[in-house]
Amino acid sequence: MTLREKQIEDFANSQVDCEFFNEDLYEGIIIGAKWSDEHPDSKRIYTKQQLIDMGFAFTTNGDIVTPDQSNEDLKKYLEYRKQKFIEKAKEWLKRTLYIHTETEEDKHWCEIKTYDWVTSDYDSVEDFINGFCKAMEE
Repeated sequence: MTLREKQIEDFANSQVDCEFFNEDLYEGIIIGAKWSDEHPDSKRIYTKQQLIDMGFAFTTNGDIVTPDQSNEDLKKYLEYRKQKFIEKAKEWLKRTLYIHTETEEDKHWCEIKTYDWVTSDYDSVEDFINGFCKAMEE
């Protein structure tokens, strides 16, 4: 017995509890479902290839991907791409920026003060931004 035959039989059997159940109704359900399966309405039924041609996606098991599932997959992919972009940007910044320390001696108070700041080999902010954009496009 195929899965579809089992589905038809299970539905027909579920009608046993129906107040109006009789043997003719049971047979009618089975005959009607089989006829319907053998005579599909081409306006309401599509082949898998027609669905693929219309742009529907399928899993590796051959199941159709629902719009909700497709949207969820897209959200996951976009989050993944965002994280990869952030990682790439952080690596570029680590390679490009460094801390410069300057020491200043205060002879009056006999103190040595140090000042740290972040710098790079770029000559201007505009050059820095252009370098960043170029690196992110690669």
